[in-house]
Amino acid sequence: MFKKTKINADNQITILQNYATLVSRKNRKNYLFIIKDMLKCKKIYGCSFEEYYYNRFDLLNEKERETYITNEKNQLLQNIFNEHSDHYFWTHKTELYRQFKNDLQREFLFLNGENLKEFTKFSKKYPTFIAKTDQRKEKNQIRKVVVNNHMKPEKVYESLLEKDLNLLENELTQNQKLKELYPKSLNTIEFITIKTKGKVHITSAVLKIGNGSIVNNLYYGGMVAKIDLKTGIVVTPGIDYRDHHYETHPSTKVKIIGFEVPNFNELKQYVLSLALKMKNTNYVSWDIALTEKKPVFIDASDSPIWYQFPEFMENKKGKLPQIELLLGHSLSKDTSTKKEQ
Repeated sequence: MFKKTKINADNQITILQNYATLVSRKNRKNYLFIIKDMLKCKKIYGCSFEEYYYNRFDLLNEKERETYITNEKNQLLQNIFNEHSDHYFWTHKTELYRQFKNDLQREFLFLNGENLKEFTKFSKKYPTFIAKTDQRKEKNQIRKVVVNNHMKPEKVYESLLEKDLNLLENELTQNQKLKELYPKSLNTIEFITIKTKGKVHITSAVLKIGNGSIVNNLYYGGMVAKIDLKTGIVVTPGIDYRDHHYETHPSTKVKIIGFEVPNFNELKQYVLSLALKMKNTNYVSWDIALTEKKPVFIDASDSPIWYQFPEFMENKKGKLPQIELLLGHSLSKDTSTKKEQ
């Protein structure tokens, strides 16, 4: 479910102990029992210790656990659906921006260390802009930068490069209703699509909301809430990485549960059209914004993340059975060698 990191054996033990402590305290269960069950779920279901805690695996029976898309199962799906994906393309945002330049609805500039003149022109046109890290890595960053007349362009340029903030773009003005929900961040809709036999299926949608900064990413202070795919209505609280639940936004007091995403059918049609354009990658998560005029492409990933908090799951049933129907067979290490046509 969550981010993949390279962890040594000592850190794995520490993570196991920390999450076992959280689970045993939260649900008042025996610590050693939880340790054993976490190790069992990692071996049988490919469930990380982090997933065990956030997805409440201790409250699921074996049949229910089998339906969840764990880290290991998600990797198997990527191996099947995205076997021909271009690694360089997916690890550099500028590559995505170039492919979907007609869908960006904004200008962007990649700082390469030799284009100060282009940066000076860009910053004069957009004295307030968004700066990001182009290459996907653990420390992805995003900042809002304001350049005034007293700042030397070459100094700002050097500072951005030093901080690895080398992908610049002008700000978008989001739909008024989404702005009222939380105005400091661009609140986006994340879809997961699977393309099989030439047809695209939308399998999931969540609303990503900022909380305290311009970032809506769950791992950097934002929150996610589940959207009903048929109605476009948010059906869960917003949940953040610290496992806090928000029925209303803490800053704006706008209600999250029951929030209706504007123009949701148009958003779905838009993401279907994007997925059809994608070559050699059939399993993708899409980050889409909505302006007052139209949907806008923000980002995409060939390593989708499944948010499987208990509040997001119906009858404690995960998404794997639905995905296996699209796949055409049960998912296992043995069958994952079958390639999607």
